[in-house]
Amino acid sequence: EGNDTYSLAKKHQESGKETPKLLLWSGAEDPNLSSIREYMSYLDKLDIEYDSLIVKGVDHNPFIFYEQSGEELIRFHAKND
Repeated sequence: EGNDTYSLAKKHQESGKETPKLLLWSGAEDPNLSSIREYMSYLDKLDIEYDSLIVKGVDHNPFIFYEQSGEELIRFHAKND
């Protein structure tokens, strides 16, 4: 506790600092997607903005994710460097 994504998001929100651009990404078939959606809801409650990228037909495999949507990830980083 204190060094996890939930605690750090809350601490950041309370700091009043500008939020860096966030992108939460997952495959639609990833067994962790429900946890990711839960975290998105938490960020919504904190009024922390983020983008999300959920790719159909991809499970918990970053190689396949990058094959299908790597260009979108690179565009996000290039736009927000």
